[in-house]
Amino acid sequence: MTAKQGHTNNFDAAVLGLNQKYQPITARAQVASKTEDQGQRELNNVLAEIFDFGVDLRKDPTLAEAFVIANGESFGAVAKKNIFQPLVVIAFRNTGRSAGTLSQRSTALLIASREKPKHTGCGDWLKENGGYADIVKRYSRSSFAEETEKKFGTQTGKSNAIPLLELERAIRALRGISLPMKDQLTPNGPIIYSRGFLIYNINENRCRVEVVGTAATFPGGHVSLAQSLPELGDTPYLLVDAEAENFLYCFDKEGPWQVHATADLAVFSSPSGVAIMAPALKHVAHAPRLRACTGLMRNSSAPMQLVQRAMTRFIKGEQPAPPEPPKESLYGWHETMLRAHARHRDALTPAWTRAQQRRMYLSGGPDIPPKAVIPVPPLPEVLNFISDQTGISVGFNEADLPFQSIAFNLTSYLFIGNSHILIRDERFWQVQAAHRLCRTLIDLKVDALVSFVDVDQPQGALCVGAMLEQDQLLILMPLIHTAAGDRIYACDALTDVMQPVVMPALPSLATPMVVAAQETHGPAMSSFGPHVSEERINEDHVPMLVRRQWGAYITCFRPKDNDALWAKRFTNFRRQLIWWATKTDVSIYLNLNGWTFEEFNKFLVGDSPEMKKVLKQVVDFWYNAQHQRLINNRVKCLEHFYASEHRWGIMLDDDAVLSDEEHHNSSWRLFAEMSVNEHNYEGVDVFFPINAAKSPWGLEVNGIKDDVVVKPDNAERHRLNHVFTGNTDLKGSMFVVRNFRLSHQPVVMPDPAYALHGEDTYFAMLAISMGYSVRRCNNIILREFTSPRDSYFGEPEARRDAMRQGNLRLAEMFADKGLRMKQDPEHLLFKDDFIRHRLGGKPVSLEVPKPQ
Repeated sequence: MTAKQGHTNNFDAAVLGLNQKYQPITARAQVASKTEDQGQRELNNVLAEIFDFGVDLRKDPTLAEAFVIANGESFGAVAKKNIFQPLVVIAFRNTGRSAGTLSQRSTALLIASREKPKHTGCGDWLKENGGYADIVKRYSRSSFAEETEKKFGTQTGKSNAIPLLELERAIRALRGISLPMKDQLTPNGPIIYSRGFLIYNINENRCRVEVVGTAATFPGGHVSLAQSLPELGDTPYLLVDAEAENFLYCFDKEGPWQVHATADLAVFSSPSGVAIMAPALKHVAHAPRLRACTGLMRNSSAPMQLVQRAMTRFIKGEQPAPPEPPKESLYGWHETMLRAHARHRDALTPAWTRAQQRRMYLSGGPDIPPKAVIPVPPLPEVLNFISDQTGISVGFNEADLPFQSIAFNLTSYLFIGNSHILIRDERFWQVQAAHRLCRTLIDLKVDALVSFVDVDQPQGALCVGAMLEQDQLLILMPLIHTAAGDRIYACDALTDVMQPVVMPALPSLATPMVVAAQETHGPAMSSFGPHVSEERINEDHVPMLVRRQWGAYITCFRPKDNDALWAKRFTNFRRQLIWWATKTDVSIYLNLNGWTFEEFNKFLVGDSPEMKKVLKQVVDFWYNAQHQRLINNRVKCLEHFYASEHRWGIMLDDDAVLSDEEHHNSSWRLFAEMSVNEHNYEGVDVFFPINAAKSPWGLEVNGIKDDVVVKPDNAERHRLNHVFTGNTDLKGSMFVVRNFRLSHQPVVMPDPAYALHGEDTYFAMLAISMGYSVRRCNNIILREFTSPRDSYFGEPEARRDAMRQGNLRLAEMFADKGLRMKQDPEHLLFKDDFIRHRLGGKPVSLEVPKPQ
């Protein structure tokens, strides 16, 4: 072991020791949070332990940074100046405490490090001074201002009150209109969504506040303020939802407010010591996953008016009565619907009042007491658009209601003018979204103009524009297009909304590097013929479809004690990333395993302009300094994929791409071709590319043998179709799996306890045992940048022995389904009976016409 390797091992051991030391503190913090209402004693004791831990930790900044990142928090400017900030967040994670409360606790500990007498314990000092909240207030004005100047130096400045008043109004308006992003619980764990507000200067005269989030599509928009915030400069800052809530709550109670900013952090502070933190976007861990609303807007209809009286009638459920109204129409359309719903039940309890019904139904208000809950048919959650001579109304289709009523009582004329607009049938508006929009505009006392706009689909969203005095409000509300309530995609990557990213050409791919054995290239393009899907896959909306439907999950493993091999593999990993980020539009995810923290940090920064642009295409990273077995890495990627909304997941080693010359058939075009294809690819569950090193493909795909066309029908067949043949020789370097969760089917998840060679064969056998097909796609051909001699799996003889051990175990696992070992060669599996037993009724080969 070299001195450098010994240092790395000692460093990792030190981080592990810190984790073990801090875990009991975290456990006590969780207990203290439950008893906090009964007194501050336990909380003060926990804060004192965090204080002592932090005082020791900040003596070694490098170790402190590693510890914080290992526990899932970022180590930005705030953490560097106040080590107690991430420590408090880690200790009180998942306790329900707001970001403002945690910020006050960490600020109190920072004050203690400066003001507490040396021989007084931190717990006693907190108790003597009334607890963390009183300490922050007591030391607020003078000491907080001094500390802010120490943190941010000469770049800080004081903003006048007008832009901050406009900022507060903008955040309040956007927060009122955009629906909260609720986490989803899935069989494979929760999908955590987040929402925030990006604040940045458009130019020297205007500042913009934009709703951003990690959900695929959501209602949102932006407000362009009439003034800029000069303190922000050219840096965008992200105000997370919890901090925005604290800012709105405290804004009227505190003041005057100031804003201080550097390239790393913006702080909105009040004289009493309330500090609202907004880190620079570049320091936000999930920044690559953020999306915004206005990037996909294209054509729009003629504008309609949305005025106060129409919105008020809609909120109250009022509807102008016809000349001779039936008795039921004496009530508003909301009231009519709710009364009919009440009559439809067997009983009506006093707790279930009409006001509670309306509040719960329209705006997701307080829950009804359990004793009042009676199982009843659900009310519709979406509104229809109805166009007639008066204008465009919104209401319910009587066929969707769980009771009979009168149709004109279930509509409200919300949009005035342009009744000639032809609205597509499958376009609906979520009731709560409509209610929040009207409620917010009524509170702002403004009218608006509304248009139907094309996004991912024609007439896929409502665009709402209004003036807030001199500020411009623009809202985009995705519409519903299915009975299940699925929103149309109206959001795009944040980088595409703020500033389009254009990928450069790739001269680096032509640079001689470590390459695999020479491929046997096929004939020229003229022998293959033109790509039939060229026009379809070059349409403007296709990149969005590909990003949404496809996720590429790359595991990059760093070997122990082999720096020379790692240098080669890392070079090829960079080449692979550039290929996927520039050739395709798939969403990229990286699972980085066994890297040192220094390597990971350097990689995230990007050591060249080319890599910086490539890294912007990466949706998310997963970093683990500990070495993991191959099966564990695969399981981790599969878990993340199944929890996503991607239709297809591409599992990749860190050197795998596709051969991409013209005679290599679809190649990178396959992902776009399958995305725009109307075919569902039913019967295609798991597939993988041709492995040119094992399977000559020129004759089968292009009809070529010895540079002579001998089977022209083969070339035409593959030019016009996606061809999937039954084949179980799956290679783990690259394979594709369907997201079975989306169709409510069991997912294929290997047992992480499987520690033998052949985890790729194990995955294929497991899929087949569950009734799923495993196929080879003849339209794509694997290319690996790493040669066999630089493999992690040793010499061929050793690999053969390991393969036999792994296959023996698989034969035991699936013996009851007909899987057994071959007699010759004895290290391979005999799969015929197994496949016949599990997939006997499924076709061996499938052909799906390419989109044209």
